[in-house]
Amino acid sequence: MKFIAHSSPFDFLPCKTKKNEKIEPYPLHIRLVCFKLSENSYETVATNLDKSEFDSAALKDLYAKRWGIETSFRSLKFTVGLLYFHSKKTKLLLQEIFAKLIIYNFTQLITSCIAVKKVTRKRVYQINFAVATQICRKFFGKNVPVAEVEACIAKNLTPMRNLPSNPRKRRNTNPRTDTSFFYRLA
Repeated sequence: MKFIAHSSPFDFLPCKTKKNEKIEPYPLHIRLVCFKLSENSYETVATNLDKSEFDSAALKDLYAKRWGIETSFRSLKFTVGLLYFHSKKTKLLLQEIFAKLIIYNFTQLITSCIAVKKVTRKRVYQINFAVATQICRKFFGKNVPVAEVEACIAKNLTPMRNLPSNPRKRRNTNPRTDTSFFYRLA
């Protein structure tokens, strides 16, 4: 990974590599496809897929199928900790990635086997995946006995959020409104 400052121009590619080998540029064709998601929202996607094989309807279906994968990557990055790495060498990076993938898959397997008790409550509860990941990590470190893993995970529940039926009403759509300073008078 290389940091490129905002002030540096990025208007050319070098003609030769550091080993004095000539670089052959290659054409890269990218097309932008815009498709309708709902009445007033659109999505624009950049792709290099062939137009004859993948029209806009096929790209919309592919984009919808990809959504589950994107949410998995989000939990991999933030819950399991694949956002930051501790290693610099390639082999150690791969080892760290595979270790976290094993923790993620193990936690998914364990949490799918645990049944959440149906109790008459105001909300529906689900297993807290972040806490379950920590418990499974401690299990691999031999700090939690096998018999207690499922019990510990089943204790840590979080309420499922209900999406609001009515969207939030905003007072003013202009982000730059005047701020009142009358509180300073007292």
